[in-house]
Amino acid sequence: MPATYDGSAWRVIHRVPTAGTLPAGWVDGFFTASDGVHVLTRHLSLFALLKDLQAPQAPQNVRGYVGPSGLTIRWLPGSDNSGTYDYVTAFAGSTDTGRYGPDYTAATVAGWNPGDTRIFRLQETDLAGNTSVLTEPLQQVPPLVGLTVDQAWAALAAHGLSVGSVTVGGTGTPGTISGPAGLALAPEGAAIDVTVAPGGATASLVFKVVTAPKLKAAKRTTMAARVLVTRAAQVTAQLISPRRVRLYTWHFGVQAGRTIVRLRIPREVRRPGIYTLRWTARAGRDTASRTVRFRLVGRRAPVQKIQVVLAGTAAQGVAGTLGKQKPAVVASADPTFDAAANRNRDVRVIVVDADELGLATVHDLHVVFPSVKIVALAAGPKTMAAALKAGATIVLPRTTPPETLAKIVQRLAKKR
Repeated sequence: MPATYDGSAWRVIHRVPTAGTLPAGWVDGFFTASDGVHVLTRHLSLFALLKDLQAPQAPQNVRGYVGPSGLTIRWLPGSDNSGTYDYVTAFAGSTDTGRYGPDYTAATVAGWNPGDTRIFRLQETDLAGNTSVLTEPLQQVPPLVGLTVDQAWAALAAHGLSVGSVTVGGTGTPGTISGPAGLALAPEGAAIDVTVAPGGATASLVFKVVTAPKLKAAKRTTMAARVLVTRAAQVTAQLISPRRVRLYTWHFGVQAGRTIVRLRIPREVRRPGIYTLRWTARAGRDTASRTVRFRLVGRRAPVQKIQVVLAGTAAQGVAGTLGKQKPAVVASADPTFDAAANRNRDVRVIVVDADELGLATVHDLHVVFPSVKIVALAAGPKTMAAALKAGATIVLPRTTPPETLAKIVQRLAKKR
């Protein structure tokens, strides 16, 4: 595949949409013909052909939605060591139904109706012709809108699927699923993110709590928690020692949605070990409970495998350039907090697409996980400045080459 040297590193050149024509705004591009590779350029630099033997990652977050135009299959491109790819192929059974370049992340399927027996899968091809594995076959998702969360769990489980993150929002009967609307297909075994309509005294209560997995006793006097409820509720958090002694109880009033609460750790809590927080939310006659454990760390923290979390589209491009390290790749805010709270890993760096996940996510991650370094990716200078103010350790342009971003992430991950 063709590349150019920009003065500090080699950059892979993208294929032009039309052979022989360099689009306006492009500084270089290439196309192939029977006589070889042709490079079109507006600059004089070094050019070379690179040999790429590594296959790209398969397309991610593949879903099928039904709308006025029929079935539309959407996806996010898988990462590749080159930082780009050539096209994604959509298959119906073994039939190639279309190839879609980097400008397209959706394909319309003609003639699809519920009960259609065709099996849809996607495959990504990079500029060197390497192909990814096929995605898992898409299977039909039962209708979810209007169900309670418990009913959605049961309906999805019957199809080999599960509920993913639960977000409060949308409109509909309070406490019932309000989205995703039109979802018809998902890969086998997928976790389906749902939205629950907020408010209402008759709504079922959904309650979720995320905290940092460890706390350094000598440095922190408070701990933050991200609380999600689908109704306004009274929340209680009870701290229990490693010896199962009740130490302290906090009380909060929270509104429907997400709330960051801060727990002031009592001075007598200094002994290293695993502590328990028992959370209870009460809304009317409904009660929901959650148990969260965290480790109070002394001078020496237990050795765990280092983990990096990549959140959002712009962050996922670095996944294939981190060497042997396998990052946790997520697409939205709630799974980002879940991945960062992994108690079996030493999560040290979170790379966040600030344009996609929002500045509030950057802020809340910094508050809940103060010892984790946050790398925010943003398109404009205003968003970059705001992300830094929100708590990001480093803010970089979305166009940062994956190799450069990988070096920064690896350097941050080595630091405690």
